[in-house]
Order: sequence, then structure tokens, then C-alpha cells
Amino acid sequence: MDDMIYKNTEMLLKRYRDVVWSIEVSKLHLNTNNNTKLDEFLELSYAAGADLDNTKIAEQEKTIEKNKKMLSLIDKGLDLIRRKQKYGEEYYKIIYYTYITDETLNGCNDILDKLEDEGCFMSEKSYYRKKSNAIKLLGEILFRCSEYVIKDVFELLK
Repeated sequence: MDDMIYKNTEMLLKRYRDVVWSIEVSKLHLNTNNNTKLDEFLELSYAAGADLDNTKIAEQEKTIEKNKKMLSLIDKGLDLIRRKQKYGEEYYKIIYYTYITDETLNGCNDILDKLEDEGCFMSEKSYYRKKSNAIKLLGEILFRCSEYVIKDVFELLK
């Protein structure tokens, strides 16, 4: 079970940037097609009594909201680690520069350089060990402490 939690947490982190990109593209697409902001369009439609259930717009909005919830769970878990764990700040930075930042970092050496700039000095071996520990902690938060989330997360991973 622990191995599965680790792998699923790592998979979520690896998809983090893709999900952020997907949300932005979906919002842009919906805003462009409707010549108005999505939120405004939905408000006006519902106010006018339009039933948008089972439409492409409604499905896209649901997908955007699910993706936002997934990112929010990851962000909240990382914030908890950052604030409450002994090495939380260091773990947070490792996860952030490895999976979340939109900066282009090419491999372990770039990440280690960035961590060093942040005052986190470590060897490549320490980086991989600490990254593994950080992913395990995040997995515990996402999957053990929030069992109700598991079903939704597995759906998003598909």
C-alpha cells in the first residue's frame, strides 16, 4: 500500500504543471469562444434561466473545478509539510523546484543549484533521499488522512 501511495503521489506531482497548463488553456478557450469571461458567461446564463447541464461548457467547467481541487489539495498538503515538519521548508523547496515551478530547470543539477540559491545545500544523493521523504509525507497527507479524496484523485489520474 505504501508503495502505491508513493507512486500515485509522485504521478500527481509529475502532472502538476500539465494540470495548471490545462486549466489556463481551457479557461482561455472558453473565454474566447464566448467573447466574455467564463464566470460572467455562466452567471448571465443561469440568471437568464438557461440550463447548461450536460453541455460542453458545463463539462469543461466541471473538469476545471476538479483540476483546481486537485491542485489545491497538493498545495495545502505541501503547506502543512512546510509549516509543521522538522525539515518542512527544505522538503517544500525540493518538491517546488522539482515539480511545481514554471521555471525551466533541466535535471538534478539545476534543481540543486536552485536549492543552493535558497540556502539548501545538499548532495545529489541527499536530494533524492529527501525528495523521496517529502513525497512519502505528502502521500500520507493526501491518501491516508483524506481517504475520501482517493476516489476523485484516481479519476483525475486516468
